[in-house]
Amino acid sequence: LNKYLALCILFYFDKTNFFSPNYRLMDCLSHIVTLFIYHSNLSQYLFQGVCYRGMRILRHNLNKYQLDQHIVNRSFLSTSIDRQVTEMFTDED
Repeated sequence: LNKYLALCILFYFDKTNFFSPNYRLMDCLSHIVTLFIYHSNLSQYLFQGVCYRGMRILRHNLNKYQLDQHIVNRSFLSTSIDRQVTEMFTDED
């Protein structure tokens, strides 16, 4: 799985091919999404229920988050079903 994902990402950054950057991006993302949806080894990580994510964020960035809207985070995020774990990432300031 990791090897295939790496190949997809390398294809995206390969400047020697003649595909447009948008095509390479969509091709890469479609392969990655397909792998995550259908790969048999990932079913053991399936979880349905409440999970928590803790992160530090500036107030003016937090105001951009709204219910029923899509967001994109480009940083690594982790989740837990234990709320206390995510509270370690919060800050009182």
